[in-house]
Amino acid sequence: MPPGRLYALLLASYLLGALVTAYYVVRVRAGVDLRSQGSGTLGARNVGRVLGKGAAVAVALVDLAKGAGVVLIARSLELTPIHGALAACAAVCGHVWPPQLRFRGGKGAAIAGGALIALDPPVAGAALIVLALVSLLLRDTQRGGLAGFAAYPFLSFAWRGPSAGAWGACLLSALVLVAHRRDLAAGPRTREVAP
Repeated sequence: MPPGRLYALLLASYLLGALVTAYYVVRVRAGVDLRSQGSGTLGARNVGRVLGKGAAVAVALVDLAKGAGVVLIARSLELTPIHGALAACAAVCGHVWPPQLRFRGGKGAAIAGGALIALDPPVAGAALIVLALVSLLLRDTQRGGLAGFAAYPFLSFAWRGPSAGAWGACLLSALVLVAHRRDLAAGPRTREVAP
């Protein structure tokens, strides 16, 4: 594979991620900076506080599509699953650290979620079961979501073995958990999984 093709994919993925959907939807619809509203996060949950549930669902779906899209583009270029995972990591990095927003973006959960679903749907389904169980047990969807991301690499290794794709999924999940490090350290009332 020509290195230039991979570099172009990584750059395009980063730039796509940097177009932080939540920020621009609220900027266009309400004329305000979402970082100064509600929880201050650039995620679908905070969009819901400002614009309502419909806008929140739309933002989440667009971000999920971004994550799945970069993986599917990598696949269409006949690249390997690890390249798809790296493209997804680049998109999450763009979302979390967008240069035009002074590197203060969202937390990448929806983009990473869409990518993980596209990378390996059965493993993603198992991780969603973990998410649902933890959410029910703790009555906290935020911690449930983080548990799902933490479980995905273990499930991938158990199901697929130590493949390059599993290592890529591990890196992608780790990025989301790093982006949520303050939420992990904070109390349950202030945690928020922001796409």
